[in-house]
Amino acid sequence: MKSWIKLYTETNHDPKIGTLTWAQRGLWTAMLALAGEIDARSEGGVETGELDTVANVGWRLRCSPDELADAIQAFTERGMIDEREGVLFVTNYGKRQGRAPSARRKAVAERVKRHRAKQETTNDAQASDDVTSEKRECNVVTLSVQRGVTPSESESE
Repeated sequence: MKSWIKLYTETNHDPKIGTLTWAQRGLWTAMLALAGEIDARSEGGVETGELDTVANVGWRLRCSPDELADAIQAFTERGMIDEREGVLFVTNYGKRQGRAPSARRKAVAERVKRHRAKQETTNDAQASDDVTSEKRECNVVTLSVQRGVTPSESESE
């Protein structure tokens, strides 16, 4: 399940959106969010924009059947949505919402692996430097404590 969707700023200038009622614009945004929540993908991992049946979409968006039917008609006329075998799909959803190749699981896993390997190398080098530094400090402290100090009775005998 995706936790976010892309909403392009050009939406404000798109005649398809601009000619919708405010209620329809709200439903459109809710449908985009629902498609992101459902996150249906093809076998190749591309987002399909699949929603659900009209009845289920209406229930999930808490929308009256009449209001939803009007919105779906407006979206269909504008080529924003289509229905296949009783299921609604957001048109071009995968093209507009698709993840960059660098955001795919395999690419992310490789990036994380490289980062962790780099961190281990850095931490190992730092740990080695810390040990050397501690030894130097220990020697410095020991030398400074030894100078100018009157030996104890057991040391003088």
